[in-house]
Amino acid sequence: MPNPLDELATRIAALEVALPELSRASRFSHSSIDDGALTVTSGGKLRAIIGQQPDGTTGITAVNGPIPPVPSAPTATPTLGGVRVTWDGKFVGGSPSPLDLARVEVHAAPAAGFTPSPDTLVTTIDTPQGGTVTVPTATPVWAALVARTTSGKASGPSATVTSGPAPVVAQEVLAGMVGELQLAAGAVTAAKIATAAIDGRAIADAAITATKIGQAAVTAGKIAQDAVTTGTVAVDAITAREIAAGSVTASELAAGSVTTAALKAGAVTAGQLAAGAVTTDKLAVEAVAAGKLAADAVTAGTIAAGAVTGREIRAQSITADKIAVNSITAGQLAAGAVTATALSAGAIDGMEITGTTVQTARSGARVKISPAPGLFGNRPTVLMYAGLGNETEPGGLILNSLGSLVIKPPKFGSGSPSAITIGSASDQNDISLRTPRMSVLMSELFDGVSINVKSADGTRQQSFDFGDRELSVGDWQDLTFATGVGNFGWRPVQYRKMPDGTCVLRGLAAIPGNFPNGGTIGTIDDADCRPSVIEVFRADNESTARANVFINPDGRVQIKNATGGLGGWISFGHTRWFTD
Repeated sequence: MPNPLDELATRIAALEVALPELSRASRFSHSSIDDGALTVTSGGKLRAIIGQQPDGTTGITAVNGPIPPVPSAPTATPTLGGVRVTWDGKFVGGSPSPLDLARVEVHAAPAAGFTPSPDTLVTTIDTPQGGTVTVPTATPVWAALVARTTSGKASGPSATVTSGPAPVVAQEVLAGMVGELQLAAGAVTAAKIATAAIDGRAIADAAITATKIGQAAVTAGKIAQDAVTTGTVAVDAITAREIAAGSVTASELAAGSVTTAALKAGAVTAGQLAAGAVTTDKLAVEAVAAGKLAADAVTAGTIAAGAVTGREIRAQSITADKIAVNSITAGQLAAGAVTATALSAGAIDGMEITGTTVQTARSGARVKISPAPGLFGNRPTVLMYAGLGNETEPGGLILNSLGSLVIKPPKFGSGSPSAITIGSASDQNDISLRTPRMSVLMSELFDGVSINVKSADGTRQQSFDFGDRELSVGDWQDLTFATGVGNFGWRPVQYRKMPDGTCVLRGLAAIPGNFPNGGTIGTIDDADCRPSVIEVFRADNESTARANVFINPDGRVQIKNATGGLGGWISFGHTRWFTD
């Protein structure tokens, strides 16, 4: 008859082997997010928003991502009217292009050692493959690059380079090559013609007509004395504008020649009126209207107290920019004046919201975050509603009064749902699973793990103790690298032994570009983790070449069967093998 203890140990070991696959499987294959969003956090910081965005759109937005690597130094070459700046699409230290790269900004300034800012931004390169842009300039400039991610994070500036625009000099244009047909319309402007370059000999007879003479081009200094006579002046050619100030005096005016009808609208201004000449009795009723008042002519000092009431204020004339800061306080707002519809999209951003309930929907399937709901003992809770008709109690994550985290599914009808509790009053490392039929308690002892299984009514129970040897795993150990090989990025290459006797290898290794086919990456020093026969696995790498990882009984880890040039990095994932 099989030993129950051996069977249980075998089942636990099999679950640990399957756990990595289950953790990578989708758990939301038939789920949806209604009128809400999921947030992705790392280290307590918001990293992404999946679902409905603050502006009402739907999608995936990266937030507060990592700082991108510094772009490699650009090259700068002269071109007509500016400088051509080229980026090769690479980053300092050989860092790969980040997946959330939005663009590479091109900054330029006339002095070396400048700090990139919005004032120095000229243009962008919007592809990680690199590219060439033109910086318009008439003088030499210094240029630098800054990488920018989709979440707005900026890298440090690249090394700066300098160049100037390509010169255009007369020696570069052969005599006679540029003729009238080669000149674009409007290419020759007044600014391009030297002073005195055009004289009377260069002007054809009758070439200058009235339409060719610019306004005010002919001044008094250009007209010979007595050249203008009565016969040469057109009717109405002389207006008030052509008469010099003070040239027409009272002695030149015939008696009664200046009447109201003879005055041009606007001809008499304040400067022509003597002080006190216009009095109230001289003004006709309603003669002074709003259109006669100059801008800003009416100030606060000229308005009598109480003269302006609500009737005199035009609808919507008082806007937010006319209201002084802090002039409207809570005391000025009527009860219920601010409602949800009065809040613009995005008005509530990532600032802390305290003492309230947040939920993804008002009814149906939803998630509800509450600081102290009465449902589970006024404890901090994340409630999850299935939205089904027979649902009598939501599930959720509850932090109970003992400091334990309880995971409960929704309750349907009158039955008692299962629950998983992590931690307890006696030992915070305990894990208990309670169902309507039985409960299971796993406790960490000094030398292993204890599992206590009992029925829901407590009439039957059985305990199992496992020593450290049977359930423990070995420590992670570093792979001893061969010359020229090392760790790549955030995941070091390590191995360890698992409870079921298998060994795993994980991490990313950086290998040189000339790495030979069949070369040794490193060695597994622990003899207990070496296979009894050669084990072969597929290796993912930076290039499109395919290769295999060979784990040898002597501990050597080799790369063989490469279909092309290797180099860059090799990924081992969770490679697993047996030692017997």
